[in-house]
Amino acid sequence: MKRKLILSILIISIALEAEYFVELWIYNELPPLASTTLVLAYLSFLTQTFIQLLLICSINVFIISLLEKKLPWGEHFILRSTIEFTATTIVAVIITTPVVLYIDHGFLTPLFQFPSDGQAITLYYNLLYISVINALFIVTYEVVFLFGERNKIKLESEQSRNRAILAQFDALRNQVNPHFLLNSMHTLMELIKDDPTKAEGFCEEFINLYRRALTVDSEAVIPIQEEIRFAKSYISLYKVQYGNHIKVDFEIDNNMKDAVPPFSLQLLIENAFKHNEISEAKPLAIKVLASNGYIKVINNINPKTTQINSTKVGLTNLRERYKLLGTKEVIIESTESEFIASIPIL
Repeated sequence: MKRKLILSILIISIALEAEYFVELWIYNELPPLASTTLVLAYLSFLTQTFIQLLLICSINVFIISLLEKKLPWGEHFILRSTIEFTATTIVAVIITTPVVLYIDHGFLTPLFQFPSDGQAITLYYNLLYISVINALFIVTYEVVFLFGERNKIKLESEQSRNRAILAQFDALRNQVNPHFLLNSMHTLMELIKDDPTKAEGFCEEFINLYRRALTVDSEAVIPIQEEIRFAKSYISLYKVQYGNHIKVDFEIDNNMKDAVPPFSLQLLIENAFKHNEISEAKPLAIKVLASNGYIKVINNINPKTTQINSTKVGLTNLRERYKLLGTKEVIIESTESEFIASIPIL
């Protein structure tokens, strides 16, 4: 049994017996005992009351725990209330009756020469007191102790749910690096075949970029300015291949202090590179701006004529990460001439 509950029972026992002795003193019914004998009498009655209440409360806690499993309050309020009050009161009566008859009235009262109103009246008043105390105990236990337990269970459940969400988030985040690596290697293979000199420059840029990517890989969100720096480095990587055929404008205040998930802008810019033809005749123009709580990445549409081998990880991954963060959703829009991806600012 919990220490708080035992301590509460002890305090109640002390208060009850103190009230009994004070009442006898006020009405001049306290027997003329020596101080040590009076203290012994008080401790004897206190021990009897404490054990009595402890037995009643222990059994009643068991009854309440059983009913909590079988008849939850939310589903069986009236039935639960009736059974709980009846069962706990019966327990209190069954335990109190022999205690009063054989220990209190039958032994301690005559031993210390305390006044008695007779066996029947003593039993009646004791049963009345214990019924009231029992009812107060049930209400207090349900409100204080069980409410605390339910909150604890709810908190543990919420923590378990958060751990599960973090595990899912880690799994999603861990998809990004292989996805980024795969697409970069694909670009490198094309460069090796078409222009070995550019392929060498691409490798150097890629090593620097990937080293930087590893430093933010463990974060759920990073400052927008840091993500912008990473996105610009990523763009520089592709400028090795496409030169001035790629134009990216960042229209975001340098003092902006908000955050976004790592690789979010990079994924959107990569999506534009991947799905559009980039050439002197068809340059790719990308605009990155902040608007109404979102970062928007807007690019012109120059559809590739050849089939694209896509793993479809990028946008799906980004949507799922935002969903786990519990924010607004990623918005994808498309017109005849523009593709617009908007990610919430955190």
